[in-house]
Amino acid sequence: MLIFNRYKSCHVEEIDNRTVKVVSSMCDSFHEITVILMVSLPDGIIQEARAEIVRLPDKICQQTTELLTNLRGVTLGKGIIKNATRLIGGSSGCTHLVDLVVEAAKAFLQGSFVIRFRNLSDFEEAKKMVGRDLAGTCLLHSQHGREDTSNT
Repeated sequence: MLIFNRYKSCHVEEIDNRTVKVVSSMCDSFHEITVILMVSLPDGIIQEARAEIVRLPDKICQQTTELLTNLRGVTLGKGIIKNATRLIGGSSGCTHLVDLVVEAAKAFLQGSFVIRFRNLSDFEEAKKMVGRDLAGTCLLHSQHGREDTSNT
């Protein structure tokens, strides 16, 4: 018998050449929350942050969404976990909002690669540039992974 489920989803939408909207959502047996971040390009600085709530375990949880304004000026990059936890987590915040902001940062990284490299005509050069940015983050982008894929 299924007693709990959770789904997460993220997407990045290009608004104009200087702004993207990053949307990170979670739906589980107790929550349905969406975090929307307006982020400047290319620096990844949060310009606006808000949440849309459909379902929460208690009315008091709604108060935590006000903390999202603290994210204005924060960069979606290195240190985002620590910054999000400090600004919107802890005993007066919400661990799920922190999680959704961290997921949004990951989605922003992927979306920014698309924006940065979409006009490159040389696919191999784009692969090298992405590889440099992601060096050491996973097997594919480790030295060992690069050696293995060069033989295929």
